[in-house]
Amino acid sequence: MTGADRGWSEGGKPPFWTERGWIVSAVFLAGAVLLSGMVWIAGLGGDDRSSRSDQAAAESARQPVTPCPGTSTVASVPTKPPTDVSWRAVDIGYQVPVSASQGPLRIEGGVLRCFAHTPIGAVLAAHIIPVKLDGPDWRTVADLQVLPGQGREVLTARLDRVVNNNRRGGGNYAGYAVDAYTPEAATVQLLVHGAGSYMASRIELRWDDGDWKLAPSRVGVVFESIGTIASSRGFSVWRQ
Repeated sequence: MTGADRGWSEGGKPPFWTERGWIVSAVFLAGAVLLSGMVWIAGLGGDDRSSRSDQAAAESARQPVTPCPGTSTVASVPTKPPTDVSWRAVDIGYQVPVSASQGPLRIEGGVLRCFAHTPIGAVLAAHIIPVKLDGPDWRTVADLQVLPGQGREVLTARLDRVVNNNRRGGGNYAGYAVDAYTPEAATVQLLVHGAGSYMASRIELRWDDGDWKLAPSRVGVVFESIGTIASSRGFSVWRQ
Protein backbone atom coordinates (compact mmCIF):
# COMPACT_ATOMS: atom_id res chain seq x y z
CA MET A 1 0.00 0.00 0.00
CA THR A 2 1.57 3.29 -1.04
CA GLY A 3 1.33 6.66 0.65
CA ALA A 4 -1.03 7.81 -2.09
CA ASP A 5 -3.29 4.83 -1.48
CA ARG A 6 -3.72 5.91 2.13
CA GLY A 7 -4.56 9.48 1.17
CA TRP A 8 -1.72 11.07 3.09
CA SER A 9 -1.67 14.86 3.42
CA GLU A 10 0.14 17.24 5.68
CA GLY A 11 -0.83 19.14 8.80
CA GLY A 12 -2.93 18.18 11.79
CA LYS A 13 -2.43 18.09 15.51
CA PRO A 14 0.35 15.70 16.58
CA PRO A 15 -0.85 12.72 18.66
CA PHE A 16 0.01 12.09 22.27
CA TRP A 17 2.67 9.50 21.59
CA THR A 18 4.89 12.05 19.88
CA GLU A 19 4.97 14.70 22.61
CA ARG A 20 8.61 14.18 23.52
CA GLY A 21 9.43 12.39 20.28
CA TRP A 22 8.49 15.47 18.23
CA ILE A 23 10.66 17.63 20.49
CA VAL A 24 13.72 15.41 20.21
CA SER A 25 13.38 14.46 16.53
CA ALA A 26 15.37 16.57 14.12
CA VAL A 27 12.90 15.83 11.36
CA PHE A 28 10.37 18.05 13.05
CA LEU A 29 12.74 21.00 13.05
CA ALA A 30 12.40 21.09 9.28
CA GLY A 31 8.64 21.28 9.70
CA ALA A 32 8.65 23.96 12.36
CA VAL A 33 6.31 26.24 10.43
CA LEU A 34 3.79 23.44 9.95
CA LEU A 35 3.97 22.31 13.54
CA SER A 36 4.00 25.70 15.23
CA GLY A 37 0.89 26.06 17.27
CA MET A 38 0.27 22.30 17.12
CA VAL A 39 2.86 21.11 19.61
CA TRP A 40 3.75 22.28 23.06
CA ILE A 41 7.42 22.74 23.76
CA ALA A 42 8.64 21.75 27.16
CA GLY A 43 11.19 23.91 28.96
CA LEU A 44 14.67 22.86 29.84
CA GLY A 45 14.93 20.28 32.59
CA GLY A 46 16.43 21.25 35.91
CA ASP A 47 19.18 19.69 37.93
CA ASP A 48 16.68 17.88 40.17
CA ARG A 49 15.22 15.89 37.29
CA SER A 50 18.67 15.08 35.93
CA SER A 51 19.79 13.93 39.36
CA ARG A 52 16.72 11.72 39.79
CA SER A 53 17.09 10.16 36.35
CA ASP A 54 20.82 9.54 36.90
CA GLN A 55 20.03 7.84 40.20
CA ALA A 56 17.33 5.71 38.57
CA ALA A 57 19.75 4.70 35.81
CA ALA A 58 22.39 3.73 38.36
CA GLU A 59 19.90 1.63 40.30
CA SER A 60 18.72 -0.03 37.10
CA ALA A 61 22.30 -0.82 36.10
CA ARG A 62 22.80 -2.65 39.40
CA GLN A 63 19.79 -4.90 38.74
CA PRO A 64 20.37 -7.96 36.56
CA VAL A 65 18.12 -7.98 33.49
CA THR A 66 16.07 -11.15 33.21
CA PRO A 67 16.37 -12.59 29.69
CA CYS A 68 13.18 -12.63 27.69
CA PRO A 69 11.55 -16.03 27.20
CA GLY A 70 12.07 -17.48 23.77
CA THR A 71 9.23 -17.27 21.27
CA SER A 72 8.64 -18.80 17.87
CA THR A 73 9.83 -16.69 14.95
CA VAL A 74 6.99 -15.80 12.58
CA ALA A 75 7.60 -13.75 9.42
CA SER A 76 4.13 -13.57 7.87
CA VAL A 77 2.10 -10.43 8.61
CA PRO A 78 -1.50 -11.17 9.70
CA THR A 79 -4.29 -9.13 8.18
CA LYS A 80 -6.08 -8.63 11.50
CA PRO A 81 -4.96 -7.84 15.06
CA PRO A 82 -4.70 -10.81 17.44
CA THR A 83 -7.89 -11.69 19.29
CA ASP A 84 -6.26 -11.58 22.73
CA VAL A 85 -5.40 -7.86 22.63
CA SER A 86 -6.51 -5.79 25.62
CA TRP A 87 -5.76 -2.21 26.62
CA ARG A 88 -3.56 -1.18 29.54
CA ALA A 89 -3.32 2.26 31.13
CA VAL A 90 0.26 3.42 31.74
CA ASP A 91 1.80 6.49 33.35
CA ILE A 92 -0.59 9.46 33.12
CA GLY A 93 -3.43 7.74 31.33
CA TYR A 94 -2.00 6.54 28.04
CA GLN A 95 -3.83 3.47 26.75
CA VAL A 96 -1.62 0.94 24.97
CA PRO A 97 -2.44 -2.42 23.38
CA VAL A 98 -1.03 -5.54 25.06
CA SER A 99 -1.36 -9.23 24.22
CA ALA A 100 -0.90 -12.33 26.34
CA SER A 101 0.62 -14.14 23.36
CA GLN A 102 2.50 -11.30 21.60
CA GLY A 103 3.72 -9.18 24.50
CA PRO A 104 4.83 -7.54 26.54
CA LEU A 105 5.55 -10.81 28.33
CA ARG A 106 7.37 -9.10 31.21
CA ILE A 107 6.22 -6.02 33.13
CA GLU A 108 8.93 -4.95 35.55
CA GLY A 109 8.45 -1.67 37.34
CA GLY A 110 7.96 0.96 34.66
CA VAL A 111 9.25 -1.21 31.82
CA LEU A 112 7.00 -3.29 29.54
CA ARG A 113 9.26 -5.57 27.52
CA CYS A 114 9.76 -8.99 25.92
CA PHE A 115 7.72 -8.92 22.72
CA ALA A 116 7.15 -11.91 20.47
CA HIS A 117 9.53 -12.40 17.56
CA THR A 118 6.70 -11.73 15.10
CA PRO A 119 5.29 -8.81 13.11
CA ILE A 120 2.63 -8.22 15.79
CA GLY A 121 5.30 -8.31 18.48
CA ALA A 122 7.07 -5.50 16.62
CA VAL A 123 3.78 -3.62 16.23
CA LEU A 124 3.09 -3.74 19.97
CA ALA A 125 6.64 -2.63 20.78
CA ALA A 126 6.19 0.31 18.39
CA HIS A 127 3.06 1.37 20.29
CA ILE A 128 4.40 0.94 23.82
CA ILE A 129 8.07 1.95 23.90
CA PRO A 130 7.60 5.55 22.61
CA VAL A 131 4.85 6.13 25.21
CA LYS A 132 7.13 4.92 27.99
CA LEU A 133 9.89 7.24 26.75
CA ASP A 134 7.51 10.08 27.62
CA GLY A 135 7.08 8.87 31.21
CA PRO A 136 9.04 8.96 34.46
CA ASP A 137 10.93 5.73 33.68
CA TRP A 138 12.24 7.03 30.36
CA ARG A 139 15.93 6.51 31.14
CA THR A 140 15.53 2.84 32.07
CA VAL A 141 13.31 2.36 29.02
CA ALA A 142 15.93 4.00 26.80
CA ASP A 143 18.69 1.81 28.25
CA LEU A 144 16.74 -1.41 27.76
CA GLN A 145 14.50 -0.75 24.75
CA VAL A 146 16.35 1.60 22.40
CA LEU A 147 19.05 0.18 20.16
CA PRO A 148 22.53 1.11 21.45
CA GLY A 149 24.55 3.55 19.39
CA GLN A 150 24.92 7.19 18.50
CA GLY A 151 21.18 7.63 17.94
CA ARG A 152 20.39 6.54 21.48
CA GLU A 153 23.10 8.77 22.92
CA VAL A 154 21.67 11.81 21.13
CA LEU A 155 18.12 10.86 22.09
CA THR A 156 18.88 10.41 25.80
CA ALA A 157 20.92 13.62 25.91
CA ARG A 158 17.93 15.55 24.59
CA LEU A 159 15.42 13.74 26.81
CA ASP A 160 17.56 14.64 29.80
CA ARG A 161 16.96 18.34 29.05
CA VAL A 162 13.18 18.04 28.69
CA VAL A 163 10.87 18.68 31.62
CA ASN A 164 8.08 16.12 32.00
CA ASN A 165 4.98 18.29 32.33
CA ASN A 166 2.80 15.28 33.15
CA ARG A 167 0.20 16.05 30.55
CA ARG A 168 -0.84 14.39 27.31
CA GLY A 169 -2.24 15.50 24.02
CA GLY A 170 -5.46 14.33 22.41
CA GLY A 171 -5.85 11.25 20.29
CA ASN A 172 -5.96 7.49 20.69
CA TYR A 173 -4.25 4.63 18.92
CA ALA A 174 -6.55 3.56 16.09
CA GLY A 175 -4.55 1.11 14.01
CA TYR A 176 -1.27 0.13 12.41
CA ALA A 177 0.37 -0.94 9.18
CA VAL A 178 3.51 -3.02 8.72
CA ASP A 179 5.49 -1.43 5.88
CA ALA A 180 8.35 -3.94 5.98
CA TYR A 181 9.28 -6.95 8.09
CA THR A 182 12.08 -9.45 8.46
CA PRO A 183 13.03 -11.37 11.61
CA GLU A 184 15.80 -8.78 12.12
CA ALA A 185 13.98 -5.50 11.38
CA ALA A 186 10.51 -3.98 11.13
CA THR A 187 9.00 -0.73 9.86
CA VAL A 188 5.64 0.06 11.43
CA GLN A 189 3.15 2.86 10.88
CA LEU A 190 1.10 4.03 13.86
CA LEU A 191 -2.37 5.46 13.24
CA VAL A 192 -3.92 7.82 15.80
CA HIS A 193 -7.44 9.24 15.74
CA GLY A 194 -8.30 12.52 17.41
CA ALA A 195 -10.12 15.80 16.82
CA GLY A 196 -12.00 14.31 13.88
CA SER A 197 -8.92 13.34 11.88
CA TYR A 198 -6.27 10.65 11.56
CA MET A 199 -2.55 11.14 12.03
CA ALA A 200 0.18 8.68 11.14
CA SER A 201 3.89 8.27 11.84
CA ARG A 202 6.46 5.68 10.87
CA ILE A 203 8.85 4.01 13.31
CA GLU A 204 11.81 1.64 12.85
CA LEU A 205 12.59 -1.33 15.09
CA ARG A 206 15.34 -3.95 15.26
CA TRP A 207 15.48 -7.37 16.90
CA ASP A 208 18.35 -7.16 19.38
CA ASP A 209 19.34 -9.27 22.37
CA GLY A 210 16.10 -11.24 22.31
CA ASP A 211 13.61 -8.38 22.03
CA TRP A 212 12.29 -5.65 19.72
CA LYS A 213 13.94 -2.25 20.25
CA LEU A 214 13.47 1.19 18.75
CA ALA A 215 16.07 2.13 16.15
CA PRO A 216 16.47 5.93 16.11
CA SER A 217 18.49 7.64 13.42
CA ARG A 218 22.03 8.84 14.13
CA VAL A 219 20.60 12.25 15.09
CA GLY A 220 18.10 10.77 17.55
CA VAL A 221 15.01 10.76 15.31
CA VAL A 222 12.44 8.25 16.59
CA PHE A 223 9.38 9.11 14.48
CA GLU A 224 9.01 10.00 10.83
CA SER A 225 5.84 12.06 10.60
CA ILE A 226 3.46 11.20 7.78
CA GLY A 227 0.91 13.82 8.83
CA THR A 228 -2.85 13.86 8.49
CA ILE A 229 -4.48 11.17 6.37
CA ALA A 230 -8.01 10.96 5.04
CA SER A 231 -9.10 7.63 6.53
CA SER A 232 -7.97 4.37 8.08
CA ARG A 233 -7.92 2.68 4.68
CA GLY A 234 -4.83 0.49 4.35
CA PHE A 235 -4.43 0.06 8.11
CA SER A 236 -5.36 -2.78 10.45
CA VAL A 237 -7.78 -1.15 12.88
CA TRP A 238 -7.69 -1.92 16.59
CA ARG A 239 -10.84 -3.20 18.26
CA GLN A 240 -11.45 -1.39 21.57
